[in-house]
Amino acid sequence: RVFAVCLEEGVQRLFYSDTVDRAPSDSETWQGLTGLFDVDETPKIAAVAFNEMVYQLNGMRFAGSVDLGDNVYGKLFVKGDEQVLVIWTSNREPVDIELGTNVSGIQVYDMLGRRRIVGAESGVLKLRVTDRPQYVRLTSPGLLPQAGFKLEASPIARGTTGEVTVTLTGMAAGFVQKVRLITPPGWVVTPQEADVKPKQNMAFCRFEVTVPAATHPGKFEITAVSTEGLPLSVTKTILVQDPIAIQVFPPRYLDPDRSELQVRLDNQTRNPIKGELRVSSTRFVVRSPVNTIPPGESRQIRILIAPKDARADQSYVINVCSTIPGIQDVNKKVVLPLIGLRKAVSGIEVDGSLADWTGIKPIFTSSRESHVNFSGKWSGDEDHSARAWLAWDDRWLYIAVDVRDDKIVWPTSEKVWEQDSLQLGFDPMNDAVGEGYDDDDFEILVAKMHGEARIFVSQATYVPDISKIKVAISERPNKGVTYEIAIPSELFGPSGMRKFRLIGFSFLVNDNDGRGRESFLQLSPGIGLSKDPSVFKDLWLIE
Repeated sequence: RVFAVCLEEGVQRLFYSDTVDRAPSDSETWQGLTGLFDVDETPKIAAVAFNEMVYQLNGMRFAGSVDLGDNVYGKLFVKGDEQVLVIWTSNREPVDIELGTNVSGIQVYDMLGRRRIVGAESGVLKLRVTDRPQYVRLTSPGLLPQAGFKLEASPIARGTTGEVTVTLTGMAAGFVQKVRLITPPGWVVTPQEADVKPKQNMAFCRFEVTVPAATHPGKFEITAVSTEGLPLSVTKTILVQDPIAIQVFPPRYLDPDRSELQVRLDNQTRNPIKGELRVSSTRFVVRSPVNTIPPGESRQIRILIAPKDARADQSYVINVCSTIPGIQDVNKKVVLPLIGLRKAVSGIEVDGSLADWTGIKPIFTSSRESHVNFSGKWSGDEDHSARAWLAWDDRWLYIAVDVRDDKIVWPTSEKVWEQDSLQLGFDPMNDAVGEGYDDDDFEILVAKMHGEARIFVSQATYVPDISKIKVAISERPNKGVTYEIAIPSELFGPSGMRKFRLIGFSFLVNDNDGRGRESFLQLSPGIGLSKDPSVFKDLWLIE
C-alpha cells in the first residue's frame, strides 16, 4: 500500500528498512518484526508480498486514482494495453465494490500472488476488498476504470437540508440516464429519481436531502443507484452533525468568586442563527445572548461564572446549552477532573527522601485499573505499584513518586521509556481540546542513566529549559525507587504559580524487568498510548 501511494506521488526511489531483521522474529521485539527476511535471511511472508508487488508493477506507470467509495483505494497502473488496478480498504471489515467493464472476466491476484478469475455480469465486476492489497489485471484495453460513478456530500446538520451530487465519467456518463438516491428511513430526498445532465466530458445529477431533527449525530450511509442504463451503484458515508457546534475551552483559573469561560459556537447550517447560550452548574446559571452568526461562521463568547461549588479532588461539571429558535437545543458537558494541590508551608528539599512530605496527602495510589500491560503480566503491588504527592509554592511545582518494583532496569540508551522511568506530561495553559501537544505543552522523562539522575525532553513543540529542574532519585535494591522533582514556575509561562490556577497534568511509571517494557501505571490516559492532554487531570492550586 505504501509503495502504491508513493508511486502515485512520483517518488523515484524507495528503500525498505530493515531488509533483514536485527533479531529473531520470535523475539517479540520490534527489531524482529520489521524486516523482509529473518536474521538467517530466510524469506518471510513480507518478502513474498514485496516480490509480488515488484512483479505486478514492474515497468508500469501510474495512470490515476479510481473512486471506489469511502476508505476504499484504487490506484491504476498501465503499460501499453496492460492495466493493473491495485485495490484495498483501510476498514477492518471487507467492503464489496462494483466496477464497470466491457470484458467478460478479469484476473485478480492477492498480495502473495495467488490468482483467481472473476467473471463480469452485465458489464459489472463484483469484488470483495480487504485491507490486503489485490491486483486486478487486464491484458487488453478493457476500459476497467472508465465507468466513473462518484457521490459527493458535505456534512448535513440534523433538522436541515443539504445537497448531494452524483458525478458520472467515462462509460457512465454516456450510458446512465437516471439515478436514484437511497437514504436511511425518515430522510426526505428531492427528487426521488434524478435525470442525468451532461456537462463537457462528464455528467451529473443533484439531490436535496433533509435530515430529521431527531437524528443523532454520526455517520450514515447513502447509496446512489443507476436506474436506467449501465447498472452501477456507489455508497458513501455522510456525516450528520449538530446544527450548532459548541466548543468550550477549559478555564485557566478556577476562582470560586469569579472565573472566565470561553465558548465558541459554529453555525453548521445553511441559514443565519441567533438565540441564547446558557451556562450552568449546581450553584449557578448564566445566560448570554447569541447575536447573529452567518452560515459557516463562528462566534466566541466570554462568560463570567462563579464556581463556588467546585471541590478539590472531585470532577467539576459545567453544562453549556444553546437555544436557537427553530433548531433543537444543543448541549455540551465540560468535566474538569480536579486535583487540589495545597501550598507548601515551607520549602521542600529535593533529596530523594519523603521526609518533607509529611502531612501532605497523596494525589494518587495505583490500582489494577491504573495499569496498562504490554508483554508482561502484572503480579501485584510488589511487582509494580506507586503513590504520588504534589505541592506548590510561588517558585516551584514539587512532585514525589514512590515506586514499589521488585526489579529495576535503568535505561542505557535514548529510548528511556522502554526501561524503568517516570514520564511527566504538562499542559500549562490548560487549553487542550483534543489529541496532540500544542505550543505550550511538554513532556519530560526522569530516570537514572549510568548511575546519575537524568531528565530528558520526551515530547514538546518547543524545547523547555530543563536545566533548572531539580531531580533526585533514591533507589532501594529489589524493592523500589523514589523520584523527587521540583519544576520552576517559569516553565509554566509568565503567569507562574498563582492561587486558583489550573494546570493540565498526568504521569506514568514504566516497568521493565529485563525483557523489555512490560507495562506502565498511569494517573490518567494521554501519554503512554497517545499524546492527548485533553484527558489529563487538572491540577488546581489552592491554599
